[in-house]
Order: sequence, then C-alpha cells, then structure tokens
Amino acid sequence: MSIVKLKKITLYALSKNLKTFLNRLQDLGVMHVISLTNKTEQIKVPESERKAKEALQFLLSAPLKRGQVHAKKTFDAHHIKTETLKLKNSLQKQIEEREALKKRIKDIKPWGDFSYTTRESSDPYKLWFYRVPHQKLSILEERDLIWQNCGKDHRFYYIVVIAEQKPQLPFKRTHIGEKSLFSLQDQLEDIENKIEEIQAKRIALTRWLDLYIKEMHRLENLEHYEQVHNETYEDDTVMVIQGWIPAKDLEELQTFAYKNNAAFLVEEPQTSETPPTLLKNKNLFSAGENLLTFYTMPNYFEHDTSTIIFFSFILFFGMILGDAGYGILLGVVTLIFYKNMQQSKTGKRFVPLLLFLSLATTLWGMMVGSYFGTPPSENSWLSALQFFDINDYDTMMQISVFIGALHIIIANILKAIDLSREKNRLGVLAPIGWIISIIGGLLYYVQIDMQTISTTFIFSGMILVLLFSAIDKPWTKRIFSGTAALMQITTLFGDILSYLRLFALGLATASMGMAFNQLAMQVSDTFPGIGVLFALMILIIGHLLNFTLGIVSGVVHGLRLNLIEFLKYDSKKEGYAFDTFKKKE
Repeated sequence: MSIVKLKKITLYALSKNLKTFLNRLQDLGVMHVISLTNKTEQIKVPESERKAKEALQFLLSAPLKRGQVHAKKTFDAHHIKTETLKLKNSLQKQIEEREALKKRIKDIKPWGDFSYTTRESSDPYKLWFYRVPHQKLSILEERDLIWQNCGKDHRFYYIVVIAEQKPQLPFKRTHIGEKSLFSLQDQLEDIENKIEEIQAKRIALTRWLDLYIKEMHRLENLEHYEQVHNETYEDDTVMVIQGWIPAKDLEELQTFAYKNNAAFLVEEPQTSETPPTLLKNKNLFSAGENLLTFYTMPNYFEHDTSTIIFFSFILFFGMILGDAGYGILLGVVTLIFYKNMQQSKTGKRFVPLLLFLSLATTLWGMMVGSYFGTPPSENSWLSALQFFDINDYDTMMQISVFIGALHIIIANILKAIDLSREKNRLGVLAPIGWIISIIGGLLYYVQIDMQTISTTFIFSGMILVLLFSAIDKPWTKRIFSGTAALMQITTLFGDILSYLRLFALGLATASMGMAFNQLAMQVSDTFPGIGVLFALMILIIGHLLNFTLGIVSGVVHGLRLNLIEFLKYDSKKEGYAFDTFKKKE
C-alpha cells in the first residue's frame, strides 16, 4: 500500500455557468474540494435527512427482506420514512416493556401463581415478600412473626410474612405488585405478538429499499453539491474552485476543463500545506488500511504504515493464539463464511487477513508444538517441526523482546526517512540515536561478551538524541529539549518490555488448552463409560472458550502493540481522508 500522489488544481470559469459546471465536476468524481470561503461552518445536516438515514438503517437491519419494487409511480419516500420511524419507535417501546415484564416475572415466579382477593377495609394485615438466604433463615425463626415458606432455590428461601406493619428484617424485600403471575405472562404474550406484527410490517417495507436508497443517494449528492457550492468563490464574472486530485487523473481533469471552457492551474503539494490522504490498496493487504485508520489517518507527507501494521498484526496474533489446531479452526470458520463476507467491501478486505491469521497461528503453533493444547508425540514428523518449547521461559521472553525491539527500530527508521524527506538532515540523527541505543541494549540483554561495545552503542545513541532532537532551537534550548527527549528512555524500555505480552498471552492460551485436556482425561478415567461423554463436552466447550478468548486477546493486544507502541515512535502528525466530490449511484 502507498499514499497516492496528489496535484493541487485551481479551476477558473464563468460564474454564469456555475451550476452546470459543478454538476459536471460531480459527475467526473475525481476532486477533493478545498474551501475558498468561510461558509462551510454554516452547513448543518437537516434533521429530516438525519431521520431519513435513521429509517434506512432500521430497514437494512431487518431480519428478512422482501423482493424489490421498481415502479417509481407508487413510491413515496416521505411516507416510507414516516412509517419506518413509527415502527422503530413502537418496536423500541415494546421491547423495553417486554424486558421489564420478563424481569418482573422472574422476580415473582418463585412465589408461585396467585392473585389477591378483595381485602376488607377493617383487615389490618398485609403480605410482605422476602428473599432469605439459606444461612439466615434462623433469624426469621427467632422472630415472633407469622410467615410461610413458598419455595426455595440453591441460594434463597422465598418467604411471605403476614404483618400489620413492615417487619424490621435484615433481608431484601421484593415488591410483587398487584398483578398475578398469570396476568403478567398473558401480558408478555400480547407484547410478543405486537413485536411480531411490527416486524412483519418492517419486513413488508423493505420492498422499497432499492428505491429508498436511490433517493437517499440523491439527497446526499445534493447535500455534497451544496457544500461544494458554498466552498466555491464567485463574483459577478468569474468562479474559482480549488482542490486536490490524484496525479493519475490529471489528464482526465484537463480534458474536462477544455470541454467546459475553464482555465486551470496545476501545482505540486507544499510541505506548508495539508493535503488529504488517499490510500491505494492492493486487495491482498487492503485490510491493513482498516487496521490503521481505525486509530489514525497517516499524514500525506509521511509513510503509509498500513502494510507494516498488516504483517506485524498477523505475527502478533499468531503468537498470542499460538496453537496449530486453533489456527486450522480459524481457517475453517473463515471458509464457511467466505461467501457471506464476499458480499460487502469490508468483508472482501478481511478475508485475506483472516486467512493470513489462520496461517500464522498454525505455523507458530507447529513451531511451539501445540495442537489443541496437546504436544506432538516424540519422533513424529510433527515433532520435527517444533523449534521452541513454550515452557522455556527465557527463550520465549528473548524472542518477544527481540520482536518488540525490531518493531520499534522499524518505526524509528520510518521516522528518519520522513525527516530526510523534509530535508531535516540533522534531525534524522535523533531517531538514528534511538536505533543505536536499542541495538546496544539488545547486545547487553543477550549477555554477549561485548559489554564495552554495547555500552558504547547505548551512550552514543543517547548523545545523538540529546543533541539532535530539537535542531531548530538555539543551543541552550536544544540541550534542554534534548534532555527532555532523553527522559523518554524509560518509556522506550517499558514499551519494548510491553511485547512480553506476546509470550505471556501465548503461554496462557496453551496452558488453558492443556488444562482442559487434563480435566477431560480425569473425568473419563473417573467415570468409565458415561465419563467419555462428559469428557467430550469439556473438550468442546473448553476449547471453544479458549479459542474465543485467544482471538479476543490476539485482536486487542495485536492492535495495541501496533497502534500504541509502534505509532508512538513513527509519527506525531495526523492526516485526514480524501473526500471525493462525486455522485453516489
């Protein structure tokens, strides 16, 4: 992946042709428009448009969709929006009532189904309902009260106390209410029927989705047109519109300008400007863009790190999940849902990533000898593929530290390249200083008999950081800023050690897998016959749980090491996305 090279374009045309010119430019769909006025802040999304999008999302998320209607004569977008929003509000209300009823039924069910009789006005006694923990029933027995046990479960007795006033008891009182269990269940059934009717009407409205989406696109195109119109400079004679286009589209824009009697000026981006960022993706690695832009958008003048993040995320995920059996299972799940994922642009991007994650997990699992928590038998061909012992803590920790150091070294290399592009030749020495110090620290860490060299590396790097972290300042301020930068060495040390989570989480996954295997074997041996069934249940549930937790850990910590530790050293500048002025179809 790379950041697309842009050109700055300024177009000049007669103001009397403004509307036609902008419509044709929107049809061309290659330009990111820059505001030449101060009117942009005044544009607000109308409430009606926000509601229209809300209605669309509600229909798109319907459990089923009907065949589409294409006859525009019978289509009324406003009516569809109004009816859809009514259904959404009604559905939300019914669901809230249903959940409240379910909780109510759950609370009173232990006391059984009963209804109140009409109480005489002269009757002073009332019913008070309590949940009494088993170990505290003796407290109630010691009191001079009239009470009845209506039932119990593994934690509580469900007690009814008959008294004129609320008894002073150290138990939580339950408010039963006036309605019986039967009437509440009957009310719940009515609500379920209403929800079903609402869903049926919702599904019926989905037949208009295609026409509604086209109408939404028309409104969005109009909104974008109005925004660009407000950003265009015009007077009585001339109009001026300025923006960015991909360099590859320059010839196409020139042809457009000639056909529409417009003059144009082409300029190269200057470092003093802030061009938008347009990422060019190769399909195989395109998910790296999603991983990166989830956290930040790279600056136009800096490196696109999405490819590096793509592969380092795969490596980290594989080490954390770290089991060949789980890797194969992930691949199988991906292939099962392959067709569904191909139906969306995001799904298409993530299929290769998931397959790479499956491959990395499988290969690392084979290298550490873990197959659903079981090591390969000795002298087997699988054991020949094992290079590391997950229980060899020293080696695994060294691997994790080396990977972390290499990852941060790459970030500093990219930072040095970006500084050289800015012609900041001396500033390049600061990230190089960090690289030299890291290498020196690694030499010291592995205890190679070259302490003099490693110490020299560490202090040489620190001197470079001290002297060249702020070269644009006078010497006195430069030393002060360099000292402040040098204090980050403790942060650097902590960030590298943060990569130990690769080993720790991988060990946790492997240990849980082995624990479930041992538990299943013990159950099978303890209960011959039926124990095999229980052991199978333990294996399936246990490994599915471990597999799920491993995936969550791999995603969370794999992203964290890339987006926090790595990007911290690569760049401090953030960009913004290229927004093409084009019509949605």
